[in-house]
Amino acid sequence: MTDQDVKAYMRERYDAFADRVANEVRSADRARLWATAEGVRPALAYYRRRKVETALRLGGFRTGAAVLDVGCATGDYTFLFARKGFRMTGVDLSPRSIETARAKAAVLGLPDIDFIHSDAETLAELPTAAFDGVVSFSALRYVPRLDAALGSIKRVLRPGGVATLDFPNRHSPWFTLLKWPFAVERHPYDNLYTADEIAERLDAAGFREIRTVRILFTSYLTPAPILPFFKIADRLGEPLPFLGRFAAIIVARGIAA
Repeated sequence: MTDQDVKAYMRERYDAFADRVANEVRSADRARLWATAEGVRPALAYYRRRKVETALRLGGFRTGAAVLDVGCATGDYTFLFARKGFRMTGVDLSPRSIETARAKAAVLGLPDIDFIHSDAETLAELPTAAFDGVVSFSALRYVPRLDAALGSIKRVLRPGGVATLDFPNRHSPWFTLLKWPFAVERHPYDNLYTADEIAERLDAAGFREIRTVRILFTSYLTPAPILPFFKIADRLGEPLPFLGRFAAIIVARGIAA
């Protein structure tokens, strides 16, 4: 399977998902779309909120900063950042995702967000040194050439700009043992990483002041009645050197030199 085959598969997969979302957008109002962006289930809302909070804490982005969301899909994380006062641009390999994100932005009253069809490995449609920050949520894991994507992300950042990017943790039992029994669809081109591997990749791409943190023992599928217990597990377990090694998500920060 070539890199282009993988990209074609991803494009078709997320085009189909975007078409389903587009059908929902046609009958949705602003409140419904915000609820969808935040996460319609309590566990999903908590999961997304923790990712956003961690990216903001590591990134230190100032209000009004120009931030790029790589692999934005239909825009949910992009909208959450825009609501916090950032000037957002979203890019995705799926053209239908971009079209649907634009339709959602219109309903949400966020016409100033730019959504652009672009390949994360090149970001060819974006100018050099155009952004103060770059974020990416559960997207770079599917990129065939991660090193190329990190180089392109560094290129579009201004000197001193910050990238905060998340990846699935190879040491997490969720990704190696538990996810599939919960009937989550197995993705044939998913790439798992360790924190050390991500730090090494960021260093090779020319980033400095690299930092990684691991978050979330809680799955977005956690039933609402037991979610409080998982929140306690996150709060107590994530800071522990040994136990925290097995948390599901690696969030990495790098500053463009």
